[in-house]
Amino acid sequence: MEALYTKEIAIYCDTYTKPESSMLIALKEDTYKSAHGSVMLSEKITAKFLQFCIQMSQAKMVLDVGTYTGYSALAMAEVVGESGMVYTIDRTVQPSIKIAKEHFEKCGKMNRLKLILGDADEVIPKINEVFDLVFIDADKMSSQVYYELVVPK
Repeated sequence: MEALYTKEIAIYCDTYTKPESSMLIALKEDTYKSAHGSVMLSEKITAKFLQFCIQMSQAKMVLDVGTYTGYSALAMAEVVGESGMVYTIDRTVQPSIKIAKEHFEKCGKMNRLKLILGDADEVIPKINEVFDLVFIDADKMSSQVYYELVVPK
């Protein structure tokens, strides 16, 4: 079976996708420089796709399960609009959260970002919101659990 996402497709997408904001570039650079497991960082094309989905659907309430260094959350906060909110959840034991917090504070979008620390399976049921879009990018072994928790929301 042929790969659906080839190197050529990746190059095409990167070439014809708008550049990342300076905030996202700085966060990405800090992630590669300082965070363990930087291969977990979402790709530019993923961030741009999430932004596209938010803009096309006019989503206002967004949930990001798995903050890591905050790249996807910050990308979504850039386009969710003044009245929108991006909730992002990650475990308290993740050292990468320090990078996320630093960049969230620098970005000027704190009114659109809410970082919640804790285990997603415990946190999600306590969030009293209805979400327009959910991005599950946390512990892959628990994706089904997270999905089942967010469907009612």
